[in-house]
Order: sequence, then C-alpha cells, then structure tokens
Amino acid sequence: MHSRTHRARAARRRARRRCWLGALALVGVACGAPPADAPAPSPARANATTTTTATEPSCESGYLFTLDGHGYAPRVLSMRGAPDAPQAGDVVIVEGIRMVLGPPGTYEYRVGPARGGAIERRDELGAWRLVGLTVSSGAGAPGVHTFTSAMFAALPKEEVQGLRGLVLETWGEDNPGLRAIDPARTFVSLEHERLVFRELFTRAPIIPPELPESLEYLGLHLGVPSAAASGLDVTKRRVVEFKEFLARGSRLHSLRFLALRGSGGSILGDETVAFDIRPLLARDTLEYLELDGLADIGAAPFSERVGALPALRVLDVSGDRNLAAIDFVAQLPQLQRIELRDTGVTSLDGLSGHPALERVIADGSPVAALPGSPPSRLQELSLLQAEPTVPAEARAWFERAAPGVLRTDWGGRLRETLRCATRLRVRSGGLCHRRRADERTLFESAEPSATQELISLLAVNGSARGFHCMCCGSPSLELYRGARLLAALGFHHGLSLRWHGWPGDAALEPEQRARLCTWLSSHGVDGACGDAARHVAEAERGPE
Repeated sequence: MHSRTHRARAARRRARRRCWLGALALVGVACGAPPADAPAPSPARANATTTTTATEPSCESGYLFTLDGHGYAPRVLSMRGAPDAPQAGDVVIVEGIRMVLGPPGTYEYRVGPARGGAIERRDELGAWRLVGLTVSSGAGAPGVHTFTSAMFAALPKEEVQGLRGLVLETWGEDNPGLRAIDPARTFVSLEHERLVFRELFTRAPIIPPELPESLEYLGLHLGVPSAAASGLDVTKRRVVEFKEFLARGSRLHSLRFLALRGSGGSILGDETVAFDIRPLLARDTLEYLELDGLADIGAAPFSERVGALPALRVLDVSGDRNLAAIDFVAQLPQLQRIELRDTGVTSLDGLSGHPALERVIADGSPVAALPGSPPSRLQELSLLQAEPTVPAEARAWFERAAPGVLRTDWGGRLRETLRCATRLRVRSGGLCHRRRADERTLFESAEPSATQELISLLAVNGSARGFHCMCCGSPSLELYRGARLLAALGFHHGLSLRWHGWPGDAALEPEQRARLCTWLSSHGVDGACGDAARHVAEAERGPE
C-alpha cells in the first residue's frame, strides 16, 4: 500500500470525480475540469531569468524491497524530499504501517503469520524479526487475530527496541512496552479516531500515553465525533483527555517528523471537538510536516505557526480543498519539497524565487498561475490535471525559464519512471484489496525487448484522464529493473490504467488499447479485455 492517506485521498477523488468509465474512454469526457471563474495566471516578471534545469535521475538504488516473496514498491516519505532516492531515516509505508528506514540493503518483509497486525523483516542471518506492529484493544472480527495491549506489554525489551513502526489503536498511560521503544528509529502512530468510536461501546477510561520526550517520528489520526455522538458524556471526556495530550506535545523536544490526519473537523476553534495542534508545531527540530483532512490549515493562526518552522524541509498539505493561499512558504527558507495534491490552490506565484525549493507536486489541483520567477534550485514542478488550467503561453514561458522542470504529461511521467525497466510480470488481481496467496503469475519475461514493447503500448489518451473506476482492476502489469519493482499498473476493463503516480485513472489511446489486448492474449493472458466491448456499447447508449 502506498499512502499514507492514500485510501482517504482515493475516496475523496472518487467523490469529486466519479465518472462513467465507458463514456470517458470513447468520447474523452474528463472529470475535475477547472471552474469557469478560475483566475488567469499572473504575468511573468520582467526580471525573471533562467536559473534552473532538471537533472536526470539515476537507475540505481541501494534499496530492494519485497513483501511476502514478491517485488514491492512501498511509498517512501523522504526527509530530504526525494522519495525516488531513499536514505536512512526516511519513512516507508508497508501494509499501512509507517516505519523508519535503516541503511541501504535488502528489505524482505512479510505479514507476520503468527501475530496479527505484525510486519516482520528477514535479518542478515535469515531469521524473521518484528519491525512493525499494530496494537488493538482486543479481539477483532471472527477469524481475525489482533495484537492486544497486554501482548505488547509482555514483549521482550529487545524485540520492542527492534520495532521501526508502532500503531496504537488503543493505549494506556503506563505501558512498559512504549517506554522501551527506540525513540530515534520508531515511528509511533496514534489512532485517536478509532478510539473515539470505540467509546460508543465501552466506558472504560483509556488515558492518552506519555510518549518518550526524545521521540522523533509521530503520527496522529485525530477523530472528530459525529453530531449524534458528540453529545455523549463519554465522547466529551475523550475529547478533553486528548486535548490535554496535545497540550503536552511541546515536551517532544526532538520531533523531526509529524503527520496529522483528520476527518475534516476544526483544529483551532470549536470547544467540543476542536484540537489545538499548535503546541506540536512549536519545534525548531521539525523537518517533515504532513497535514491531511484537517480544517483551518489556511487560517492565519495556523499558517503563521507553520511559517515559523526554521528547519522544515518537506511540507505536505495535500487533500485540503479549502487551502488557496501559500504565501507562508516564503517564510520557510529550508523547504525542499511541497506537496499540494488535490488542494484548492490556483496560483503558485507565492513560490517565486524561493532559495531552496527543489520539488513542487500539485497534481489534481486547479493551478492556473505558475511562479513568476522559478526557484533557483527547482528540479520538478508536477502539475498533472484532468484538464490543463495553465494557459499555453504561460507554460511555454516557464519551460524556457526552467527547462525540463514542468511535468504535465501523464504518459511522460510513466515513461520517466519506466525508462530503467528490464523485466516484466503480468499477474492476476488488481492494486487494492490484495490477497497475495491467491494471486498467480500469468506471464513474465526478463527480455528487455519484451519489456520495452509492453511500455510502448501504454499510451495515455490525453482527453480521458482524472476519473476513478470503482474496481481494483485486473490483470496487473508489473515492471522491474532486475529484482526491484519500479511500477505496478492496474488494467481496468480493457480500457484504462491505474498507477499510484497519477492523480486518477487514465484511458488508453484506442489503437494502443487494442494492441495491448492483442499482446496480452498472445502471451496467454486471456479475458483481460473481455468486457471492453460491453463498456463501449454502454457508452454508446449513454447513461440510463
């Protein structure tokens, strides 16, 4: 799984851009078009100069990841803003658990067969060691094993110290296991949202934990009670307790990575459900800040606090459609990467002339104005949209000022990722709700020529993209460099592709679509395009 909030963002995209797949593939209807009153781009500044040029990434990597014996490409959250070049200290997401990455090497993961909610890694002697763990309140659904607080407390100290990721769906103030973690190498995630809804069924008090003051990696999922539940005394008590916990956040004097997720509730004002997270931001040490699904991010008290983080190198405010102004970025002199996916930002002019910014990712946002003066170190400005919103003249000027930096071509993004591919595999199943034990390899080849032939068939239709099919796709196309997985794509109904590097699905060009179906059939992959004709016929009839 690649998101951190990947599932939540996908759900939001589906709600915003739910389109009829057959119609998209045939007539090129695109979802997510910019509003008619989108502002025009700001004029280029007269004194802007060509100061930046993109560099070509290397094909080599010091890391090799597998999961349950298969090639795996976990999402990397890079402390230096370069997820394609991971380093020790970065964060990887494996089966929903965030873990701190160690030095380069082979990372063979498996879902713990004997312990529910566990991720294990094979060490250099071949033994499996616990590295990721989810601690729950008790028994889960029938047949689903869970790891309880009592089991966590009983773990040997050396095993707890080996954890690189810990998810707490429940907690207690005094838990010896929590005190034994390595605070510099363990990502601790607190699932407060799940705790809130459990309180509807139990009145047992659960006091927020005392975290190690030297903790460096922290994630919080802030639960906002529903209107029906917010009146319950037990829920009010839970909110008060967690507010007190957040107020103690200023004690975390070594915090480097902070990920805050929410359910759209206020984080500044309302007396019953608001969570003031500003104490957590009072850290000169903070290098990576992720904010997702929280209201008030664009409010002055909040943006002023974010703008006062002198060491911040990565800022991710993706998913906030209420965020429009990013002028506070000028106050972050060390910022190297900013993620603005699926926001309400229409202008990037606030990034003009930034001294350190290297990567700007604004996929799925209605950006209509580019920086009037490209940041001098800018290597990438990704603007993958369902429909272009930046005028052609402004794009042309920016490309002259910053050659090779602007990314607007969906197919180009995929080709760039696959340029080093040497091997392919076609497997059953899709990219979500995976059951790896049931998946089968339908075709594979280590011939670079066969790999390049497949890549040549993945031509994206420029007028039919940005939608989101409701299924997981089948089969899946995996492209490798040696044993390292570069990309996995889900093939949907013989018509479109899904890839985590795009802000939505993309239809194939009609001619390439037919050729890909023929190519799959010729290699023994039958049925991949069997329902394409039905979808075409439905599109011709129109919605009923």
